[in-house]
Amino acid sequence: MSKIATHSGKILDLAMPLQDAICIEDIAHHLSHINRFNGATSQPYSVAAHSVYCSWIVQGNRNTKLSALMHDAAEAYVGDTVTPMKEMIPQIRHFEQGIWLAICQKFDLAPVLNENVKKADVRALVTERLRLCARSPEIDALYEERFPFAQPHDHPLPVGHDSKDLFLYRYEELTI
Repeated sequence: MSKIATHSGKILDLAMPLQDAICIEDIAHHLSHINRFNGATSQPYSVAAHSVYCSWIVQGNRNTKLSALMHDAAEAYVGDTVTPMKEMIPQIRHFEQGIWLAICQKFDLAPVLNENVKKADVRALVTERLRLCARSPEIDALYEERFPFAQPHDHPLPVGHDSKDLFLYRYEELTI
């Protein structure tokens, strides 16, 4: 069985996702309940908060900011699998990609993220890790090796907010 039920009661087929099963309220709700860094943060910090943060720091127009807000939206349906696990089980990316394409159709987004969104995502990752996660020389070295160019951003993180409402507000702000 490849079907899942969403918070709103819609049914999404993971093997054949259709845009009719996608809604912004489900994305906001689900992402607000998924913790970044597999929950290894000093305080709760959701994928929804990360997405809002990316939309704040990305360079570009409204469409670029909307893409930044939505860049992890597929995780609303499959969860935020840590990168090492995605590298060990590449099929996860296959399902994420199918859902991403349905999301792009639903919200009229380009399926390939532009470089500014990718850079903002990495900057957010580095910033969030430095501000919210325990430090270790081994992990620090991995980050420095993988993201040698990434400098943390000084914009405040959206912690302590209702990330679902914040996500929906930012979506409305970018689409009206």
